[in-house]
Amino acid sequence: MNSPARTDPLILGLGNTIRSDDAAGIKTAREIKRLRKNSNVRESSCGGLDLLEFLSGFSRAVIIDSIKTGRRKPGEILRLTPEDFRDTFHLSSPHTVNFTTALELGRSLGYSIPGEIAIYAIEIADNLRYSKKCSRAVESAIPGAARIIIKEQLDA
Repeated sequence: MNSPARTDPLILGLGNTIRSDDAAGIKTAREIKRLRKNSNVRESSCGGLDLLEFLSGFSRAVIIDSIKTGRRKPGEILRLTPEDFRDTFHLSSPHTVNFTTALELGRSLGYSIPGEIAIYAIEIADNLRYSKKCSRAVESAIPGAARIIIKEQLDA
């Protein structure tokens, strides 16, 4: 579990590609991969403890996902940290353990967890409807989110 950390950042897009706006994280990661072919881009529909396998071995990680707060316009891009998720409660299964708890558990179990984790989220309106298409506002935000992440995380 504990091997030298990779210096290239992991770009991890999260979501579900058949649940409308919930695909925003994966679609943004795919746009980054299209623009930066040599980037270490991965995608997943998992969460909670399952994320540890993706994160292990990297010194830096960028996680891209959708978020539904109801306090922002769909398509708005947010920059977050793992600490922003400390007070979320998801305790019904290992998949839904909150993010900071998963990171702390991973470190205590000897996983090589990135010291730097940036989280980008796109505010969404609809993550319940089955559709391979995002809403217009979310779809139009994806290229901009990809450019922001490239500028702030890959070109920095």
